[in-house]
Amino acid sequence: MMKRYIKSLASKLIIKIKRIPSKIKEILKMIFAIIGCLVTIEELAEIINIKGVGDLYKKHWVLGLFAIIIVSILYNMDKLEMKVVIAGSSDVTITLKVCDALKNKGAVIIPTNTTFDTLMKDDFISEGSIQGQYQLKYFREQIPELDKIIEDELRNKKYILLNDRHETKIKRYPIGTVCRISKKNKRAYFLADSDINAKGIPYNVDITSIAQSLDGLWASLAEIGNHEPYSIPLLGTGKARAKDASRDEVVRTIILSFLASVKEHKVTESLIICIHTNDYEKIHWDDLCEFLNYHSRYTNLKPISAVPDGAAEITPAIIELKNERPEDETKYESDLMPINEYELSEKEKIMISLLKGNEMKMSEIAAAMGLSMRTTLYLLNKLTILGVVKWKVTKIGKVYYVSK
Repeated sequence: MMKRYIKSLASKLIIKIKRIPSKIKEILKMIFAIIGCLVTIEELAEIINIKGVGDLYKKHWVLGLFAIIIVSILYNMDKLEMKVVIAGSSDVTITLKVCDALKNKGAVIIPTNTTFDTLMKDDFISEGSIQGQYQLKYFREQIPELDKIIEDELRNKKYILLNDRHETKIKRYPIGTVCRISKKNKRAYFLADSDINAKGIPYNVDITSIAQSLDGLWASLAEIGNHEPYSIPLLGTGKARAKDASRDEVVRTIILSFLASVKEHKVTESLIICIHTNDYEKIHWDDLCEFLNYHSRYTNLKPISAVPDGAAEITPAIIELKNERPEDETKYESDLMPINEYELSEKEKIMISLLKGNEMKMSEIAAAMGLSMRTTLYLLNKLTILGVVKWKVTKIGKVYYVSK
C-alpha cells in the first residue's frame, strides 16, 4: 500500500510539472508582481532613510530571483482539482479531481459486476481495480464476510440464475443495482455496471449501460444513502472496457447524469469525480473543466414539467396544446405516418423543441429536461420510430436532431 501511495504522489507531481508550460502567463505575472513589490520596498526604505536594502538586493539578486521563480511556480502549479457549485442549488457541488477515490473523505462508489463476485483468484477481480484495492484494504482476510454482507443487502433485489457458473456466483442482478457496505467507518456502495462471463471478462459495456447504471445509482442513493460526500471513479474504463466511450465521454456522462438527478432528488451536497493518475494522459483536462463549469452554471434545474426558458417563444405551436396543426406540417411528418400535434405528450413536445435545429447527445437531452437516461432513451426511440427525431454518428458520438 505504501508503495502504491508513493507512486501516486510521484505521478501527480509529474503531471503538475508537465502542466507548468500552460501556466507560464500566470507565473510571469506573479514574478513581475513580486519584483515590483521589492522595488517599492527599496524606494520606501530610501524615503524613510533605511540603508542597506539596495545593497542587499545587489548582493543576493541571483538567489533572490531564483526564489521568486520557485515561489511563483509552486503557487501557480495546477492543483488538479476543480470544484463548482451547481447554479440554482446553493449547496450542491461537483468536484473534478485527479486522485485515488479511496483516499477521499465520505463514501466511495465501487464499480462491480452484475453478479457481485469478489473472487480475486486468477485476477478474476484485479488487484489493481478499485474493487480489488477496496477488498484488500478492508477485507483482505475476510472475503467471506464481505460476501455475506452483499448477500444480506441484496436479499430483496430481483435476479436471474445463471447455469454456466461453477466457482463463482450464479445470481445476476440488473445493471444499476447498488449494494451498501460499511467497514471501519468507511461506507462503500458497490454499483453493478457490467455483465461478466464465467471467466470474469466484462461484455456489452457501452455508454448506454454506463448511463443506466448511473441512473440506478442516484435512485438508490436517494433511498439508502447517508447524504454524505460521494467519490466516484470513471465507470467502464478499466477491465470493463466500454466499447464506444472515451474517458472524456464517461466524465461528461457522470456530470450530466448527476445534474439530471439533482432535479428529482438531492442525494448529496458533494460529488467528487475521481480521475486516476494513470488515466490523466488519456483525458482532456482543460476541456472537461470547461464542460463542468458551463453545465453546472447553465443546466436548467426547474422541475421536469417546466418548459425550458425561451422554448415557448421559439416554438409556440409545439409547446402549447392546440386543436389545429402547425402551418408548416412537413416539419413533423414521418415517412411511416403523419403525426398530429395533439398526439404528442408534453415531454415529447419539449424534446422536439430542444432538438429543433440542434444536435444533442442523449445525456445532454436528459440533463436539459431533467429526465432519467432510461426515460430519455424511451422517448427518443419512440420519436425516432415515428420519424420526428433523427440520429447520426458524429466525432463526438451518436447525436439526435430535428430538422428545421
